[in-house]
Amino acid sequence: MTTLLIVLGVACALLMVLVSNLLNKNNELVEEVGLLKGRMESVKKKTIDKENTLLVVPVSTEGIEEAIRHAGYVPDNNENIVRFMVAGEVFFVDASRLPSIFVLKQYDINPNEWEMDLMKQAAHLMSDELMMVKATFYEDKEGTTLRFFVAALDANNASFRENLTRYLRMIEGGRSEMNDIYEKLVKEKREAALATNPVLPANQIETKVTS
Repeated sequence: MTTLLIVLGVACALLMVLVSNLLNKNNELVEEVGLLKGRMESVKKKTIDKENTLLVVPVSTEGIEEAIRHAGYVPDNNENIVRFMVAGEVFFVDASRLPSIFVLKQYDINPNEWEMDLMKQAAHLMSDELMMVKATFYEDKEGTTLRFFVAALDANNASFRENLTRYLRMIEGGRSEMNDIYEKLVKEKREAALATNPVLPANQIETKVTS
C-alpha cells in the first residue's frame, strides 16, 4: 500500500511538472504569436503609409526608378532619361519634362534597306488607329531612328507604377500593328508593280519593321 502511494505521488508530481511545462510553452507561444502579429501589423501599416505617400506625390524621377524596380527591371538614369532592359530590349522613360512623361522604344533604321515612304505611311496610319501609341522618325547626320512611344497620363508615382507594364504592352502592340500595316502596303505596291510589268523580278522585300 505504501509503495502504491509513493508511486501515485511521484506520478502526480511528474504530471504537475508536465502541466507546468505545457502552460509555460503555451504562454511562450501566445507571446510569440502576439509579437508576430505586432510585426505583421507594423509591416502592413508601413505598406499602407508607403502607398498613401505614393498617391499624393507627383511623378518624379525617383518614383519612375522605383516603378521600374517594382516591375522587376533595373533602371539606369542618365540626365533624367531612365533606361532599362526588358527581355534583352532597351526601353526608355523620358523624365526630363516632368510632369509630362514619355515611355519609348526605338530602333535604328537603314533607309537603304526599307521602303521608307511606305514605312512612314505605316507609322502615320498606326498612330491614327491607336489612341495612345505613336510612331515617329528622327533623322540626323548619324542616321534614322524609329521611335514608338506612349505619353503617360499619370498624376502620381503610384499611378505610374501601376501602369508601367501596361505602357510596355501598348508599345509592343503598336510595333506589331505597324508591322502589319507596312507588310500590307509593301504587298499592295508589289502587286501593283506586277500588274503593270508581269515579268518584274521577284525580289525579296523585307517586310518586318522590327523584330
